[in-house]
Parts: sequence; structure tokens; C-alpha cells
Amino acid sequence: DPDNADTDGDGTNDGDEVVAGTDPTDADSPNPRLVLVEESGDFAPDNLAPAGIAFALDLINNGQFRPSHDIPNLNDGIYGNANSWIGNSLNSFCGINLGATEMTISSIAFGRDNTGTYSDRNRGIYTLQFTRMPNPDENTTDTGDANTGWNTIGTLNYGASVAGTNYQSPHLRHRYNFDPVSATGVRIIVPGNGLGSGTCIDEIELYASPGEVQEPPLPMELAPTAGYEITWD
Repeated sequence: DPDNADTDGDGTNDGDEVVAGTDPTDADSPNPRLVLVEESGDFAPDNLAPAGIAFALDLINNGQFRPSHDIPNLNDGIYGNANSWIGNSLNSFCGINLGATEMTISSIAFGRDNTGTYSDRNRGIYTLQFTRMPNPDENTTDTGDANTGWNTIGTLNYGASVAGTNYQSPHLRHRYNFDPVSATGVRIIVPGNGLGSGTCIDEIELYASPGEVQEPPLPMELAPTAGYEITWD
């Protein structure tokens, strides 16, 4: 029962369990496992992505909305819709080329709009992959072997939000830890399809060290002052 599962081994089902192919808060994922550790938050100092080169399969409306939506926005260090990438096809993808030298990666963060302004263009299946091929880009093939092409780390199904967890606002930045991999690049295969529903990502962050688990925000408690009454629709 995913609702009663402690799948990350920390002794409690506390909202940081992540599973491949289901929502980011429960069940099991393949090895290496993706574990949700933070919602929202900010860049950490050891982000490797800015030193890499962003790439993507395509760009919404063939680039008509540059510079607001462009491939280099994926690692420009700026959150928000006005500095984002949006794909132009079903199962489009975007990623970061880290060069020819392999680096250890054990954590990734990405989101639709970490400023919280826009909450569309984020639902569906995301597949996280890595490779050891030198200077990977949009032409690198999916072979299932990191030595010859892309290999899958895990998948995430972004669905409805889950109260009391680190998945309360699907459009915000989320950081995930996984078993370390040696990689020259990372890519995300995204849901959505073009102008009307193309997936948006404002930033991809890559880290050698795992992120610390952040406690989910506490539920809001409202206490009326004497003489007043709280009502809502």
C-alpha cells in the first residue's frame, strides 16, 4: 500500500518517497532510486549545470518566442517563465552536456516556474537519463547503455499535489537524490506536445552531492481572535 510505505528507508512515510512511474511521493523506483528531498528552494553553490551546455530536441513554435523561451535558459541561473524552455513535440527532451570528462552526479533539481507565477505545462511522465558519451547532445541516441548512449535513472509522474509532503506545488522546483552515477550529461524526457501543452522547464540543476531532506511546510493553522469568526467558501 503506497500510502503506508516507507520506501526511502528513513523510518517513516513522510512525503520524500519517490517512485518510478508513479507520483513523486510514494512506492518504489528502480535502482538507482529517485528520492524527493526539497520543494521550491534555491540554487546550491555546487551546481554543475551552469558550466555545461544546454541542449534540447526542439523549441516551442520553432523559436518564435525567443528570448523568453530558449534552450540556453535551461542553465542560465534564472528562475521563472521569462527565462525558460518549452518543448515543441510529444516526448521532447532537454538536458545538460557536461563535456568529455565524466563527473559524479547524485542529485538533480528542475521545475516549471520556481517563482510560482505559472502553474501550467508541468503534468505527466518525466524520464531522467544519463550518459558517459563525450559531449552528448540532441543527437545522442537512447541505447539503454550509458557507455553508448542514454540510460534511464528513473521516471516521475507529475500528477495532483499531495498535502503535507514536499510535493504540494507541482510547478515549483523539486530536488531529487539518486545513487551516484558517473556522467558526461543528463537529459529529461518530458510530457506535453507543442504550443498548447508543451512542457516548460525554467532551470536544470545538477549536483555531485545529494541534497539534504527538507521538512515539508506545516499545514496552515488559523485561530480566530476573540470577537471574530473565520469563514470560507
